[in-house]
Amino acid sequence: MPREMIGGAQNPSFILAGFQIHEIESHITGRNEAAVQVLTGVAVLKSLGLIHAGQDRAGHRGAAYQDAKGTTLNPRAHRFPCNATIGGRNVPDLAHARSPMLAAALKLPFAGTDLLPLIANYADGLFEANGACDAVVGAIQKVLDSQSAAQPVNVQMMRDVLTQHLLPGFLNAYDAALSKAQGKDNPNVPSFSITDPGIVDTLNARSMTMQYAQNRPKHNIEGAADVLVLEKNMAAGSVPVNAAPGAIQAYAAQLLAMVSP
Repeated sequence: MPREMIGGAQNPSFILAGFQIHEIESHITGRNEAAVQVLTGVAVLKSLGLIHAGQDRAGHRGAAYQDAKGTTLNPRAHRFPCNATIGGRNVPDLAHARSPMLAAALKLPFAGTDLLPLIANYADGLFEANGACDAVVGAIQKVLDSQSAAQPVNVQMMRDVLTQHLLPGFLNAYDAALSKAQGKDNPNVPSFSITDPGIVDTLNARSMTMQYAQNRPKHNIEGAADVLVLEKNMAAGSVPVNAAPGAIQAYAAQLLAMVSP
């Protein structure tokens, strides 16, 4: 199913080569802030009675929403690691019949992206496939199980799920993805022992024949590992500003105001 392009982002006219530290930091900050918005959105849906018993199992699938398109070498990487589902449906779809405005707002944290080099997007893929999406599903299920219908959004519960389950789950996923990246072979780096006879001739011959392709992330798998180390270090011990109790309450109120009595 094609992604819904919702707009809201533009690509710069000039793109610097390689990844920039501040861009990675902004990506991680955006990821954690989107996590707060997604969990709050789920709690709001449950509070409104829009999630029914028997249809309240969390899951995930490929991206359904995106704010803008990138390029081959600089794709737009989603901040939030997966498109969460509830009862097999995309989260925003659960609100559409009651409030199209609320549904549109719930798409935003799933659609947000950052223009990053291909190697960083590849690192994101490793992060997603090695525990990040599972952490999202587990956290959403905890919100579904804990938030009562027809009751105000439980802000403390929301914050506990974020800080005790989802964000630590992300940290574990960075570690697992890093281990996966470090276990992958770079096709341009020969396997040899420093004690092999003729090692100098082997290296010289390989240096003359190896080909580096920017569109082949495994040709710079070491770079993907570097990105994951940076992301883990930037995320460790960091709680997004929108996770403050007052900020969660304000965002929940903003979403609830989009629904007619």
